[in-house]
Amino acid sequence: MHLPSNVGRYDEVPLPEFDHLEPRYIRPDASRRLAAWTKAAEVERRLDHFEWLAHVARRPTGIRTFVSDLVSAYLLSFESALQVLQAEKFPNGIEKWLSSLTSKDLLFRGLRTLRHLEAHIRPGELTQRLVGGNSRFTGGEGGANIGWRWAPVVLTEFRALKTPKISESEIPDWNRQLDEHLIMDLMRGGVERLLVVFEQAERVP
Repeated sequence: MHLPSNVGRYDEVPLPEFDHLEPRYIRPDASRRLAAWTKAAEVERRLDHFEWLAHVARRPTGIRTFVSDLVSAYLLSFESALQVLQAEKFPNGIEKWLSSLTSKDLLFRGLRTLRHLEAHIRPGELTQRLVGGNSRFTGGEGGANIGWRWAPVVLTEFRALKTPKISESEIPDWNRQLDEHLIMDLMRGGVERLLVVFEQAERVP
């Protein structure tokens, strides 16, 4: 692809045929009744996009805003999937039902809190390290990929939220997860939990 001379190039990177990429978690199932599954599948696609970028991008220079936008898209899709599920299945509110599920753990609620912080308080913040990460686009060790991580939750910003999904006492544990795990690993965990939530919603009369 030839770009105008005033547009800087990053690198030559292999682009998968995303339209034909088989889902790993939210697979097509004719028995599902909820139309909201299409939004849940969108969350997994956002994960694939980020995993691909994390695999091919070997240096952070010039792509931080692109990475940040992909991360924001995932968080937005994650929350949107729950809102669409609420509109379809729980018109009186979904939070009470969610609170009864074991899949609504700290990771699930922490991702939602990150989305609320981005939507209402401050832009998303990332940190990076050179680490070996694994994804569907790597075989074996991931090599010296950029280990993108979410920045920790700051207490003053957290207190500005009207309806945080984690408690103030959980912030240290959540920040520990943000420091210890790559964004794409937390994203995968979020998709796994979202799958369980939607499967259980299918069983609600």
